[in-house]
Amino acid sequence: ALAVAGLKLPSLEQVAHAASAVREMVALKEAGNAAIKASNHKHAIDKYTAGLALGPPPAFAAVLHGNRAAAHQGMGNITDAMADCCRARALDPTYARAATRLASLLQEVRRPEAA
Repeated sequence: ALAVAGLKLPSLEQVAHAASAVREMVALKEAGNAAIKASNHKHAIDKYTAGLALGPPPAFAAVLHGNRAAAHQGMGNITDAMADCCRARALDPTYARAATRLASLLQEVRRPEAA
């Protein structure tokens, strides 16, 4: 690591590793999206879960949880879908898609008062 003006900067290797992890997270998200479009919800869940395992920043993790919720919903796993929506909202309260999906799921389980 390099120190400049009292700040410790990451090494080139650390930056390269971080960039590689970001590329992998995005690739897993895109693979999950493609799997959802192909109605392969189990594969999509696996891809989003793998992306989450890489430790993405909160806003990106919220998107992965929201997308995984859609895949769970597509498989009829309503409880898992609701849990992922709640995780997404906790990570990024401004992520509106998670809130609207959660409201839709609550309607699906006939709890409109909680929506």
